[in-house]
Amino acid sequence: MRSKIGVGDAFTGALTFALSQALPPDQALRWGVAAASATVQTEGTALFEAEAVRAQLEHCAVQRV
Repeated sequence: MRSKIGVGDAFTGALTFALSQALPPDQALRWGVAAASATVQTEGTALFEAEAVRAQLEHCAVQRV
């Protein structure tokens, strides 16, 4: 982890945007987690690259509990 600054904002923004695009809730959660994961890999308040989110998306899975 390089920085936790903005992680919650990235998660909320990606989740909200995905839901506004009519993605199913499980897919929206994956996008939120991927954006948060990309954010912790940036220094300080730097913005993540979209490709970093797409790369993290491959590792995000949602399971019903």
